[in-house]
Amino acid sequence: MGASIKSQRRGSILSARGLHAAQTQSVSLWKTELSPAAQRDYRKLDRQLKQEALQRIEDLTIDGPALPGAIEMRANPDTWRVRFHRYRMIYQISRTRKYIRITFASPGSSCAPRPAGA
Repeated sequence: MGASIKSQRRGSILSARGLHAAQTQSVSLWKTELSPAAQRDYRKLDRQLKQEALQRIEDLTIDGPALPGAIEMRANPDTWRVRFHRYRMIYQISRTRKYIRITFASPGSSCAPRPAGA
């Protein structure tokens, strides 16, 4: 079982955990991919967090970058972030290619907010 999560258009399969996108969708799906760093972060998650992360990735594949609660990052155009538990899932999009590259940021990473007064 590969750690990367990729999907094609219509009827795709997300390889991690065999999660399937709905084959009856009449919409064009986004291709999603985890960066190598995201693959490492994903493997470290517990089972419940993995399920939630997979659900977010499936939502991205079907709905595109505008997930509920997602915020476009001001400093980086076409880069978005969405929180789940203590983590942020950060992703870059290419609208012309309908491609999303996903990274995860753990609470202690440089993408996490700095403490007040730091």
